[in-house]
Amino acid sequence: MPYTLINFNIPNHLKKNFDHLVRFKNVSRTSILNTMIEEFCRKEFKLIEMDGRLNDLISHIETNNIKSVKEPRYSTWEDSYDDPLDINFSQEIDPLYDDGIRL
Repeated sequence: MPYTLINFNIPNHLKKNFDHLVRFKNVSRTSILNTMIEEFCRKEFKLIEMDGRLNDLISHIETNNIKSVKEPRYSTWEDSYDDPLDINFSQEIDPLYDDGIRL
């Protein structure tokens, strides 16, 4: 496996704390950093993949909704008055809403 040297700046207090922890755990800095970078990459790739799936799902739904939208039934609002209204009057009035008015 080819390797590349990476140099970067780190605050002194953070390096000191990191060095104490790696000595305590008896592991190398390189090992910890490689593990952290690998975990970060795996997590981010998974999130990106999930975002892609979510974006695909949203696009699919939007495409299907656009295809399923029907043209308006009426060309103008006046045309809507041509159809009879479907109204059923009930002889019984709900006692909870009975205000004493009878039709």
